[in-house]
Amino acid sequence: MKIKIVFFILLSFFMLNATSQTDDKKISAKERWEKLTPQEKDEIRTSFKEWKKLPPEEKKVMRKKFEEFRSLPSEKREKMRESYRRFKNLPPERREKIKERMRELKKLSPEEREKRIEKMKDFIERKKEMKLEKRNEKREESRNERREKRREKREAKRERD
Repeated sequence: MKIKIVFFILLSFFMLNATSQTDDKKISAKERWEKLTPQEKDEIRTSFKEWKKLPPEEKKVMRKKFEEFRSLPSEKREKMRESYRRFKNLPPERREKIKERMRELKKLSPEEREKRIEKMKDFIERKKEMKLEKRNEKREESRNERREKRREKREAKRERD
């Protein structure tokens, strides 16, 4: 797990040093640095200090992982970044739970891991479907309530006329 955390440290460091294309305009590392919040700058400084402390072998592994990341299509990289941002914004106990599940997955054989991941995906998909069904049920209830109110108003109007 330490390697994954360091990977994101390395990622943030390299993201600062590289130039990026945004709105057809190149933005330098200095310009991006200046746009960061003080908290983001502190996080990067802390990450860089942690990077400097790593043994050369770990740095080598991290660089390799980073190059693998950079070779991914931009959509996939952005999806990974967004996942990391969401993870970072989770409450600490939720993050810890996720880390524990990752450690458990790591202990499994590749076949068992794949099965477990598929089960998790199925669970997530079922959960989404249930939310969608629940939302649709609520919409239908709301429609029925509005219809009933309109019907009651029509009946009340007929009675008055």
